[in-house]
Amino acid sequence: MEYMLVKTMTTTQAQKNFGSLVADAVKEAVSITKHRKEVFVIVPSYEFHKMKKLAEIATKQVKESKTLLDFIGAGKEYSRFSTIDQVDDFISANREIWKI
Repeated sequence: MEYMLVKTMTTTQAQKNFGSLVADAVKEAVSITKHRKEVFVIVPSYEFHKMKKLAEIATKQVKESKTLLDFIGAGKEYSRFSTIDQVDDFISANREIWKI
């Protein structure tokens, strides 16, 4: 199930209406703001666990393969690419593999 932030509450509203916040957050993501800036998002627990699992999978994949920075030679005296266009072409060619 995909979530769109349909409910936004200030931190003060969340404190005063905690029951309402919990009831809404069980069904959908709720954005909590402070001074008009989002400070956190409350999501249903099953959605949190799904995001956590996806993060674990991504972390494992990165550890099992060379990182992109290592692959392109970033921070080294030499680089695999000599122009920005070559970097763009490389990213475009591998976008599907990286799922970005």
